[in-house]
Amino acid sequence: MTVSDESCETKKTRRPIWVRRIEILVFLGLLWLFFILTGRALCTIAIFQISELTNTKITTSSVVFNLNGSVVIKGLKVRPEEKQTYDDTILTADRVYIRFNLISVLLRNPQLKSIIVKDFVLNAQQNVDTGQWNVSAVKLQLPKKDGDGQIPSVRLKRGILQYSKMSKGLRKTIAAVPINAKFWSAQELIGGYSFDVSTAKRADSEKSTLFGSWCPGTVKVWGSISSSDLPAFERKWWINSMNAELTYDRSNTYSLQLDISDMQLKHMPISETSIFAKPPFLQKLSAVSAVQRFFDRHDARGQFDVNVKAWGNLTELNKSILNGRVNCDNVSIIDSRFPYPLDNITGLIDFTEKSVKFSNLRGTHNTVEVAINGIIEGFKQKHRLRIQISSDNLILDDDLYNALNEKQKQIWSTFSPGGKVKANFTIERKSPTDIRKVLEIYPLGANATYRHFPYPLRNLTGKLVFEKGGVTLSNLVSQVGRQKIILNGKTTSTGTDKPTYNISIEASNIKLDSKLKDSLSVEQNQKVKEQFEIINKYGQGLIFLTGRIWANQQKNPNYQLTLGTEGLEINEELFELLPDKSRKFISELNPKGKINYSLDLNKSSDDKQFDYIVVIDLLGNSINFESFPYPLRDIRGSLKIGTNNIKLENITATTADSVHLAPKSSKITLNGQIFLVDKVFSNASFSLYANDILLDERLGLMMPEDVEPFYQKLSPTGLFDLNLGNISVFTSDDGEKYIDFEGFAKFKSCNFNTTPAITELDAIFKTKGLLKTGFGLSNGRVTLIADGVRISNLFLNDLSADMYYDPESDSWLTENLKAKCYNGKLGGTFGLKIPEDGNAEYLLQIGFDDIDLKEFLLEGKRKQILSGRAEPDEGGRIEPSSGKLAGALSITGKFNDSVSRIGRCRLRITDMKASKRSTVGKVLHELEVTEAKDFAFRQMLVDSYIKADQLLIKNVDLSGESLALSGSGRLNLKNQDINVTLTARGKRFANAKPTIFQSLTEGLGEGVVRIDVSGNFNHPSIKTKSLPALKEAVGLLGTRRIKNK
Repeated sequence: MTVSDESCETKKTRRPIWVRRIEILVFLGLLWLFFILTGRALCTIAIFQISELTNTKITTSSVVFNLNGSVVIKGLKVRPEEKQTYDDTILTADRVYIRFNLISVLLRNPQLKSIIVKDFVLNAQQNVDTGQWNVSAVKLQLPKKDGDGQIPSVRLKRGILQYSKMSKGLRKTIAAVPINAKFWSAQELIGGYSFDVSTAKRADSEKSTLFGSWCPGTVKVWGSISSSDLPAFERKWWINSMNAELTYDRSNTYSLQLDISDMQLKHMPISETSIFAKPPFLQKLSAVSAVQRFFDRHDARGQFDVNVKAWGNLTELNKSILNGRVNCDNVSIIDSRFPYPLDNITGLIDFTEKSVKFSNLRGTHNTVEVAINGIIEGFKQKHRLRIQISSDNLILDDDLYNALNEKQKQIWSTFSPGGKVKANFTIERKSPTDIRKVLEIYPLGANATYRHFPYPLRNLTGKLVFEKGGVTLSNLVSQVGRQKIILNGKTTSTGTDKPTYNISIEASNIKLDSKLKDSLSVEQNQKVKEQFEIINKYGQGLIFLTGRIWANQQKNPNYQLTLGTEGLEINEELFELLPDKSRKFISELNPKGKINYSLDLNKSSDDKQFDYIVVIDLLGNSINFESFPYPLRDIRGSLKIGTNNIKLENITATTADSVHLAPKSSKITLNGQIFLVDKVFSNASFSLYANDILLDERLGLMMPEDVEPFYQKLSPTGLFDLNLGNISVFTSDDGEKYIDFEGFAKFKSCNFNTTPAITELDAIFKTKGLLKTGFGLSNGRVTLIADGVRISNLFLNDLSADMYYDPESDSWLTENLKAKCYNGKLGGTFGLKIPEDGNAEYLLQIGFDDIDLKEFLLEGKRKQILSGRAEPDEGGRIEPSSGKLAGALSITGKFNDSVSRIGRCRLRITDMKASKRSTVGKVLHELEVTEAKDFAFRQMLVDSYIKADQLLIKNVDLSGESLALSGSGRLNLKNQDINVTLTARGKRFANAKPTIFQSLTEGLGEGVVRIDVSGNFNHPSIKTKSLPALKEAVGLLGTRRIKNK
């Protein structure tokens, strides 16, 4: 029963099949309606989002929603929002495939996911009349925040990038370039996108391939690109490698780093592509625009590297800060205004927002080398510039002539130049009204023919300056052999119908032949009689007189005359040609030999005064000047004698043959100038340099009278150099003449005959002083710096002292006298006075310390052995005494006068070890001591006086471990004779066999032995004598007897 009930209930709830089918059809219908309505909505949304994304207006032929959820747009057209009266369509595409983000559709906020554009034409169109581009209306905008904030990926396939122009309502296509591009979200950049753009390779250009990335705030681009794909640029170029990075923020502050390697710039003839205006952003960067204008004007082509840094605000590009550099490598240019091509240019162009600098741009025109340097500061109307173009070997040929404009060619024709010159062209602009262009030409043996004096000019030197409206000729000289033509002057109003010429032509040794006749006009032929040239022989030389004479307004003669000689022997007749004062001075020099001589006389004014210049070229002469009695030979140089001065220019000489020459000839160089006032001496300045001058008796004749006797007594030998770069001779208010001098003298291995002898002097004496002529030295200072000097057997090194002259005492005094001596040191003072008789008086006070006695004696010992005055120790060795020497010496006297010598000497030797061959050692030998300690002394003291040749030894005391010596005596410093008496004290030591000294003193406590040392110091005679003990000597006198209480 139960089963029956359930079965009935099932039959009641089951619906018919046809009902279910109706329900399914209704659902499908609703679904189809939803699909249709959603597709239509998505099509509208797709077009709206593309329009919103690009800020443009979109029109289509049809929009189809596919079953796969994509939208297909046919006949797409994108144009600026603001419609023009002409067709300004930016993009047309046959088909556009659009996909939405599925999640955004389900969330009822559809967002574009990808856009694929196929078979499109991207038209970059410029309105030539207004300068506007249609693509400037495109502004990429990020999706609104209610979406996912992402830009859809975009792919452009099989498209054409088309460039066109619109002028007066007519459009013309200029260029079309096949292009493909992609724009997609980059996973490695948070909120960033990547893109790439490529074009097809064509016969006239390379393939452009650019890669990049963009995220809000940063754009990076790298790759290669050709200007053929960007006809908006006026020049054809190819960049092999580019790397750019642009950063910016919401306030439009930006920074740009652009690096371009291997940029090839090529020549591009004028075509339709060059009619585009320059990109606006380049025009806003004045420096970049200036560089571009330079390249445009000069049709630059070749290879470059470019580096640019820029920062500022994108809305004010003209205020950006800029720092860039263009590195030219094998570039060629040709100036449109001066078509003289230059190739192989290298160098740098640096630019900032304020200036462009050309740094040593160097190029060639065939074999001509050209350098370009300069700077442009500021831009537009207020810019300033200074550009210099120079060449050291410019060839005056047809290439250069053809590059000139018509006015420049007229100037060229005036001179008809040819050959090679040094050129320097400078253009300087300080303001719009202050512009100066100067061309300086320095002929390098070039040739020319001056139109108004068509006499051929050869081997030209000098200077020509070309400026606006004129040409200046400065000492333009043509010289071939003895023939000489000089042009000076100026041309003005050049480039006009009536140019003015003010040119003077001086010619000498010109032959009066048909060539000259043809060069002179009728007016000039009438004046040729007033110009003359006389050439004749005088002795073995030539003498000539050239010049011209004319009458002034008072009908008195004016003249320009040149009297000259070549290779003329000096004689008294020649002196008669000189002015009186000059003749006297030259005569006193007593010159011998040959000279070139010229006398220029010039009287071009109406007064009676005339100017003269005498030039004497010395050709290896000799002089014997009484005031300079040092015979000289091979004198060369120039003397220029003018109205008010006498110049000595680079006069060199060597010492005469009569002087004993050094191994290499001495050389003296003299320069100077003597000034005259009213033909009377006023002042003079000289510089004197000499090297390897021999110290001999001839040099003494040059000394002042009060110094010469002293110099002769010194009898110096050796060489010295002299550098007196500043000698001034002047007359004081009281009429006295003074000589102010400063310089130095360097002595090399010099010796002086003094007592003691001074030898091996290598020193520099820096001197400064004032000499009063006829009276001697007024003041002076000398700084002595000596590498080494020997005083008798004492060698000093690193010797220095400051000396000054005291006019009140007529003496030279020293300060800071110090030197090194055998590992020790010494210091003190020295004074020198030179009286009129030349017997110089001196005072020496020195102290010394820590001198190595062994080193000091060793050098003297060697000399004594070599001279035979001493013998070496056993085995041929030299073993002098050793120890440390200190003491003080004070001595005064006259040079080479030992009788006047007087002084005092104190010595102290510590840690002394006497040599067996020394005088002390020989004394010890006589005392028969043999142990080493007997030759060792803790200290030796000597107190002595010096009088004439005698050293009076007041006391000598030696104290050692085993004995002591003391005594006094004298030593003849001249013949080394000694006479000293010593006493020796000591005590008995336990020996197997007592010595004589020990035997004499045995049992006496402290015994005493007298020692007499006499004879030659190196070979003395030594005698000993025992003395009784003091105690026994007192005992011999007896003792007092004591009485018993």
